[in-house]
Amino acid sequence: MLLSLAVAALMAAPAWAAGPGASEKPEEGATLIRQDVTIRSKTVAGPDVKAPRPGPAPAVLREVIESLEIYKREHPGEAQLVKLGATLRRLGLPFPRPPYLVFALKKDMDFDWWRFEVLDGGVLVWHTAGEGPLYGKLEWDGTGYSGAMAAQVGRSYRWSFSAALGKERYGAESEPIVLTSMAYGEALGTGHLEASNGLVFEPKTAQFAKDAKAYLIPMANKLRASRMADQAYKLTLYHADPGSPLSKARAAALQKFFSQYLVISPTRVEVEVRSSRERGEALDCPVP
Repeated sequence: MLLSLAVAALMAAPAWAAGPGASEKPEEGATLIRQDVTIRSKTVAGPDVKAPRPGPAPAVLREVIESLEIYKREHPGEAQLVKLGATLRRLGLPFPRPPYLVFALKKDMDFDWWRFEVLDGGVLVWHTAGEGPLYGKLEWDGTGYSGAMAAQVGRSYRWSFSAALGKERYGAESEPIVLTSMAYGEALGTGHLEASNGLVFEPKTAQFAKDAKAYLIPMANKLRASRMADQAYKLTLYHADPGSPLSKARAAALQKFFSQYLVISPTRVEVEVRSSRERGEALDCPVP
């Protein structure tokens, strides 16, 4: 019998992060890549797997047409590269939110086994695997195996999918996507807006970058909406050398900006400097 497989990678722009260009309509903030693959099998067996079916994405038809035909593989063990041009452009908008990567199947497939991985370079960040029928979509929301946020700004990630059906082997992987800013929430309800220090500051100085306000203003607006009364507004600056004069100067510049924008005393803006080993070189704004 003939079965079809479609591969999709999607990056969604934030609906709640009030950054320039952010979409309030999920259907306008999604980018999808999909490619049909024809495979042959003599048997179809196994219980159904309940997973939501992906909806249509007419806005990305052009990218679908331009994507690689991953079923035309001359070598069974070779994974075909899927280009993500529209996805990479979407990531240029401030604060994309989860899911950061989505692999979607157009129709159910009864694989002998399948495996979906998210990689940071050659390092495995997260994976899921199974046997038997698979359809719907597999999502990565940026978390690791512990449930804590593993994705970091300033880093690149890619997905890899492999599967087997009888003697046939299937493989595809995406080109890397770069996260320069991100928005995500924790289990307890706290939200985070994070931006790479490279977006906020000029290199090796405490001066703000040309487009820094595109990230700082949405952070300030979220802090204002949190209505902290007389409590302090808190931000975290992750830096390679937390005790250096540069990190202290950057913290002071942030304190001045937020106090002036929010029209409050500088003493009500607390900028903690911590090691970049925790979250990479980033500015984090926690919001309720």
